[in-house]
Amino acid sequence: MRRKLPLEALLVSAVILAAAGCTSSNGTTPTTNPSIGTTTPTTSTAPTTDTSATYGSLALSGQSIYTIKCSSCHGNQGQGITGPALIGTTSSLDKYITAQGLLDFISTQMPLNNPGGLAHQDYLDLLCFLMVKNSFVDQAGAFAESSLANLQLKYP
Repeated sequence: MRRKLPLEALLVSAVILAAAGCTSSNGTTPTTNPSIGTTTPTTSTAPTTDTSATYGSLALSGQSIYTIKCSSCHGNQGQGITGPALIGTTSSLDKYITAQGLLDFISTQMPLNNPGGLAHQDYLDLLCFLMVKNSFVDQAGAFAESSLANLQLKYP
């Protein structure tokens, strides 16, 4: 019988791999931020312009970034704790009107303890994660950063 590892064990494994100088399959290398003692995924490549990227593929990376950087305030399921809910019917992300509006906010104001402190690609991945989880986009849809200003945030 195969045993599933808890999320904490997976995060510890990622930190160990980072310390060993490994890079993940999505081109990110986790680094330690000594000021807050956490691991921050950082991107070693330019922002996504690959036409084969989908919202779902970027959301996979965004989910791990969310777990590390956002869940302590916004909850493991995006339900909100000290920060507002980001996923589900109690979320109000549609107030940003477009995906570009949401990206502009999170990339300049979040995380609260280090506003604007993540790599641009990390913010794009987080955006895709939130958009997929809130059904703003189809996860199989092709991602293009240039179309974010035209992508309305509307709950289904």
